[in-house]
Amino acid sequence: MASSQNHDQRLLDRILEDQHRKLAPAKTRDDFFTFFAADKALQNWNLDNDEIADGIVEGAHDCGIDGI
Repeated sequence: MASSQNHDQRLLDRILEDQHRKLAPAKTRDDFFTFFAADKALQNWNLDNDEIADGIVEGAHDCGIDGI
């Protein structure tokens, strides 16, 4: 089981790196991951990149909320 988890993790890391390079190379890895996760979670609503980015509220004093 551990080897399949390692394989899955490497595959996910490669997908994230590829998408990061294509979509938002100027963003930090953490900022891109937040955007990527929101994009995937909201994919049924057909939001554009600006709408997704506007909903990301991550930062200091946000009580742990990363997006709305």
